[in-house]
Amino acid sequence: MTVLEATAVTKSFRGLQALRGVDISVEEGQILGIIGANGAGKTTLFNCITGAFAPTSGRVTLDGEDVTGLPAHQLARRGMVRTFQLMRPFATMSVLENVEIAAMSRGARGADVRREAARAVERTGLAEWAGRRSGSLPAGMQKRLELARALAMRPRVLLLDEVLAGLVPAERAPVLDLLEDLRRQEGTTMVFIEHIMAAVRRLSDHVVMMDQGAVLARGDAESVLSDPKVVEAYLGKETRSA
Repeated sequence: MTVLEATAVTKSFRGLQALRGVDISVEEGQILGIIGANGAGKTTLFNCITGAFAPTSGRVTLDGEDVTGLPAHQLARRGMVRTFQLMRPFATMSVLENVEIAAMSRGARGADVRREAARAVERTGLAEWAGRRSGSLPAGMQKRLELARALAMRPRVLLLDEVLAGLVPAERAPVLDLLEDLRRQEGTTMVFIEHIMAAVRRLSDHVVMMDQGAVLARGDAESVLSDPKVVEAYLGKETRSA
């Protein structure tokens, strides 16, 4: 069953066309990787899907229902949750308090708030940091906090914007393990933007490569990453990460 679908999505900003008729679809329990150079339109696509921007044209559906242009908080209550490339936690609040706020935004109340937040903190390896002010966390731990806040919202579809960025290889491994567990144990459908090709190969059922606001290639990871068009437009200009 198709859980998330974007059809012919375009987005223009004062004459600049950032998206040019982008189509993606994700089946239940699948993981879709989106790759492309900086400025290719990847985050703009996320913004149009998750309600930060209204598409100029095109359609977004969640479980077959048209949700185009719905605000982010309504989509989150329907189970579409995202992380952000730039983390903005409530810096003076503790890690646990930050995650509790996320749980409440999805509708948890009373004892459920603490239970959902504590579970998300534990799953992301932040238990020993739970009482620390979030603003004092190093960048790697703030990435985990961003993921913990998303998990506390009990996502049906999880959109991850460079969740591994800034992490050293030793920090990436547990995050990748967690994402695989989410799919295997909870059936979470995921779409992720990533520049680390080892992660794309490991996680993706399908890959979409974007270039200048359009889809240049799509398919399984190996076929996309070996496509001469992709190598020329993207991989040849990027450092291949381990």
